[in-house]
Amino acid sequence: MKKTLSILLSFVLLIASLTVSLSADAATRKKVTEYKVGDSFTVTLKAHPMSDTERGWTQQYYSAESWKKAYYAKFRPTADGLYEFAVKGEDYYGEAAYQALIVDSKDEVVSFSYAYGEDSYNIDLVGDLKKGETYYYLIRYFTAYDDITHTVKLKVNLKKHKHQMVDLTKSYADAEYLLDYAIDSEEPVWVCKIQGCGFDTKSIYYHRYLVDLSRKSYTYDGKEKKPKVLFYDIRGKQFVPEEKGVDDINLKVVYENNTSVGRAKVKIRTEGTWQTIKFNINPKGTALKKLTPYKKSIKVRWTKQPTKTSGYQIQYATNKSF
Repeated sequence: MKKTLSILLSFVLLIASLTVSLSADAATRKKVTEYKVGDSFTVTLKAHPMSDTERGWTQQYYSAESWKKAYYAKFRPTADGLYEFAVKGEDYYGEAAYQALIVDSKDEVVSFSYAYGEDSYNIDLVGDLKKGETYYYLIRYFTAYDDITHTVKLKVNLKKHKHQMVDLTKSYADAEYLLDYAIDSEEPVWVCKIQGCGFDTKSIYYHRYLVDLSRKSYTYDGKEKKPKVLFYDIRGKQFVPEEKGVDDINLKVVYENNTSVGRAKVKIRTEGTWQTIKFNINPKGTALKKLTPYKKSIKVRWTKQPTKTSGYQIQYATNKSF
């Protein structure tokens, strides 16, 4: 009876931390071709129906028998570092899946990747490898359907890995989802999209929102200045928390020094965390009354404005567009 691919893939997710028992296939490894950085090679794979044992919940899922029909390649790095097996397909089949492994000489898994359906184009695999050690790259093509005998041809390029960073905030069509994404979720914004790499910007995380003030500058008039607190989502679009269902902000706003000339402060508490944003209260301006040429100089007269003003600043230029 046919098994659905979704059942198969639910089991695939369990094996990321398992080791692979491949010692029984040692004879096969002795015959594999060894490649170096910069080499490309072609792999032809026939869809391999999974057995009942391989569909099970045990480590036997990755037995030597289950990888017997995989393609093997050998690699010994000349320096420590990240190396990538980049895959391009001349043909892909949406009803099957791919798995790739990098294992060391002791059958320990270094890294693992899988892809299926539309994601079949993302089977590239990265490994953090050590100089002089022997590693094996394995890739196989399998299906949950017994009657699929499709064959694919893949081109694999062995190269030093360069991070291909993606912004996770742009992977969602609607940024509103991220407003509901917990602020304490430890999900990085920028990650390398190649499986097995694991590099991310661990110091930058999602923020459900950013806050700012409606105004950053006022002219003194003796009255309190209270700019509004505005909320922006991670894409810079302003929103009203209540309208977006974000009702757990617990906003509290405290204004300080917001009457006199100088730098005023707005202390903002959201979800128990305080931050401070400053804005300016400037003295009233004045106006020039008269300009008089005077012995290679100029005499300037202006209207006195003493309120909250300790002095005046005069600027001049010889350029009329100043």
